[in-house]
Amino acid sequence: MVVSALPTAGMSVLNIEGYSTARARAPGPDANAVGPAIRTKRWQTICAAIYTDPLLTPQAVAFGDAFRAHLGGANDGDRPIVYANFAVGNESVETLYGTGARLERLKALKQQYDPKGVFSHFIPIA
Repeated sequence: MVVSALPTAGMSVLNIEGYSTARARAPGPDANAVGPAIRTKRWQTICAAIYTDPLLTPQAVAFGDAFRAHLGGANDGDRPIVYANFAVGNESVETLYGTGARLERLKALKQQYDPKGVFSHFIPIA
């Protein structure tokens, strides 16, 4: 994209950070909601596009998707894995929390402790 096509792009910021997963990997596999696939990764990376012009949203989303795909190794077979704090909202529950018995346990806990779905704003667990 050329800045002259969308002049406000020149006032945007791209922030890229990397975090160790050592603390998330330290507890046992059932101690928190961090999925097993993420536990094998040594780093999590976040790339945040900061802008105020809503016309930049399609380009920001496309860049974010391409950036995530470029990292490549953050997947579990054909399913990408994403740390929930770094999610953007277009991920599935399985992408964030895993599949199978792990996800079923999380859904049961969600039903037990939040039966009215009060805490279901961002990528709700059914």
